[in-house]
Amino acid sequence: GINYAKENGITLIISLDCGIKAIEKIEYAKELGIDFIICDHHMPDDTLPAAVAVLDAKRTDSKYPYEHLSGCGVGFKFMQAFAKSNNFPFSDLEKLLDLTAVSIASDIVPITGEN
Repeated sequence: GINYAKENGITLIISLDCGIKAIEKIEYAKELGIDFIICDHHMPDDTLPAAVAVLDAKRTDSKYPYEHLSGCGVGFKFMQAFAKSNNFPFSDLEKLLDLTAVSIASDIVPITGEN
């Protein structure tokens, strides 16, 4: 995917449900001029990838109140913040909630809280 991005002039990759341990791959992308935003829910190691943003409620420095979001749940919260910051109506995102709900069952996360 990183090489494909480089070959096609893509300068930002947003990973969903993966990437929290991809230190070498993120570094490689950075060397090619490609930024990463990581949306993940897996337990991170002590060292995080050098991405533009690493969104994961299981980070030790996270202040997010619910640590069990599914991978797609983290991505949905990212899109919600992006929409709010760019004055997109939440209704544009509401139609994606069914996909987020499917991801909860697929991701084997607790069906509690925001899930």
